[in-house]
Amino acid sequence: MIRYFCKIGYNNCMVTGLPFWTLLLLILVFSLWLSLCDIKSLQLPLWGILTAGLTLLAARIIFHKWDSLYYLLSSAILTSIYFIIKFITKNKLGSGDLLFGIFQGLGFRPQYIWICLAVETVTGLIYFLIIRDNKKKPFIPFMASGLLLSFLADCFAAF
Repeated sequence: MIRYFCKIGYNNCMVTGLPFWTLLLLILVFSLWLSLCDIKSLQLPLWGILTAGLTLLAARIIFHKWDSLYYLLSSAILTSIYFIIKFITKNKLGSGDLLFGIFQGLGFRPQYIWICLAVETVTGLIYFLIIRDNKKKPFIPFMASGLLLSFLADCFAAF
């Protein structure tokens, strides 16, 4: 089973599985860490988001060369969507969420943005319907779930 997954690689690249596993590990580690920071204090360290974004961008450039432009476009589109949401909701979406959108967009190509937004909306709504109080709630864990599922959808779309 593991031999099969190592041969899959990333974006239907049958040469090696290293890009897929490296990107998956980066996304899991940074998403989990930033989610825990958001849950604990409702704030994200700026240096943490910058480290996450630059590390993922460097990995994209190393593994995908010019295709990295698609991921930068996805990052710009997703951050713009979050900026509009922040404006519409009168700053209920924090600046950390906007910055996480930059990191999040580097995880998948633009055609998978809708999956990301749908997953985080559904998981967030389920959580908010179960936990009904007026306290501020972290949104990064929901964004991280959208990132992970969109990344996997992007990877395995050809299969």
